Amino acid sequence: MWEKPNKNKILENVNIFYTDGKIDFFKAIFVLENGVIIGRIKDNKFINCGFIPIFNIKYINGNKKK
Repeated sequence: MWEKPNKNKILENVNIFYTDGKIDFFKAIFVLENGVIIGRIKDNKFINCGFIPIFNIKYINGNKKK
């Protein structure tokens, strides 16, 4: 299980490593208690594009918080 960053934070330019070995890159994610909302930032607003449950995430690698 991965150690969650502070919840209710937006992370930009992140790689999500899944429990099945797959890796995806996302422009932005919003960390919640039970998973992450994936999306992007446009005009300084977070645009929701989907959701990944916490039990599918092995690790998140991101470097910029908003």
